[in-house]
Amino acid sequence: MDNVRFFPALMQSFKHFAKGWLSYLGLFALAMGVVVVMLAGVFVVGLAGSFGGDVVAIILSVLLFAVMIAYSVWVNLSFVAFGLSQCKKKALTLGAAIKGAFKNVWKGVVVSFYSGWYVVKWPLLIMLGMAIIVAFVAGSGMVADLMASESQEALMNIMYDNMAALGSLGVVFALGMISSMVIFFVRILKSIFSLYVFVEQGLTGNAAVMKSVEIVKGKWWRLFFYYVLLLVGFSIINAVAVSVAESLNEYLAIVVSLLFSFAMGPVTVLFLAQVYLGWKK
Repeated sequence: MDNVRFFPALMQSFKHFAKGWLSYLGLFALAMGVVVVMLAGVFVVGLAGSFGGDVVAIILSVLLFAVMIAYSVWVNLSFVAFGLSQCKKKALTLGAAIKGAFKNVWKGVVVSFYSGWYVVKWPLLIMLGMAIIVAFVAGSGMVADLMASESQEALMNIMYDNMAALGSLGVVFALGMISSMVIFFVRILKSIFSLYVFVEQGLTGNAAVMKSVEIVKGKWWRLFFYYVLLLVGFSIINAVAVSVAESLNEYLAIVVSLLFSFAMGPVTVLFLAQVYLGWKK
């Protein structure tokens, strides 16, 4: 059953945000910790590279990358858990949301990995196919002839002689790029509820991703439309508010802009939580 309407869900998201803004401020601070971890990690890697050599620096860089991924998933899980609990009217405390997310961060990383693979799998295969076509064309000698041409007239003659092949290659590249981009974005929308499914239903790995795909089946275009409305709406309101604030005081305009940036993340999480809860029924 689909009982989700955009504007009522958006207004409800703002109400939930208003009630839990202090907790979201804490989650926002947790998210900003990613920057601290990254800067500290870069400093340690640079220091290790100076004293321990390239091998040590490479190992630490890989570890830093893994830590960054785990930290990001931890933050996302915390936001999703707290947002879902508000929408279900079983609000968790900030500490409980963060603690629960930390305990399940490894499973969250696995879900995120499967979600990412689901998104990029077909676009990567399309790009691989295009690379094979390029290799085949390069092996035909046409590319070598083009690069070896000594004058503009010779270059034009070669291009004219191979007009059909070059035109076909251009069409293949255009179709490949367009189709891979469309598939990429559609699959992002289809897998967007993977972490919500994991937090709320306990499904892990690929099962969480497939459940998200099942929930969004036939409705991804609506989700895209909702996202566009959210982004455009936030941008317009932000622009008007900042413009009014700027006419009063430039520092006030900076504060207003920061407030909108702070609110957009939680409101989006809350909105998606309501869409998920409405569509999963």
